[in-house]
Amino acid sequence: MAHYSEISLSAVRDVKQTDAQIKDLAQAVGRISEVFDLITDIAEQTNLLALNSTIEAARAGHAGKGFTVVTPELKNLAHQSAKVTEKSSAKPVAIKQQQTALQLQFARLVIPSSKLVKLRTQLLLQPKNRLLQHMKSLTTLSKRHQAHKVSR
Repeated sequence: MAHYSEISLSAVRDVKQTDAQIKDLAQAVGRISEVFDLITDIAEQTNLLALNSTIEAARAGHAGKGFTVVTPELKNLAHQSAKVTEKSSAKPVAIKQQQTALQLQFARLVIPSSKLVKLRTQLLLQPKNRLLQHMKSLTTLSKRHQAHKVSR
């Protein structure tokens, strides 16, 4: 009986550990999403800088030649940042979806398993409980028999 108890306790520890790992994964995905949001913000700001640089170059004419050199570089940087973000931003969403699916699958496996462990434990205890009931009945019968003998 102690062996089954150890197995049950081990299963409970494994379930708790796996649940904690799934929660850690969810937090990591959240942090990754924050990084992509930051990259997106930087790309948008760089794009605004490129636009401002273009405007200043046009407004300054020949004196704005420095802006003319910087503007294409800013546009290129903004484009590259946006491209990287676009390609990669779907990954945290996909990971989050997988994590959610994993949690649901985990719940579907754990809940029936825990019910099964409980049922098996009850089935294992039934013979013991029946034996105890029989022993109580025998004790009661023995006491009645002794009382009947004494009363004669």
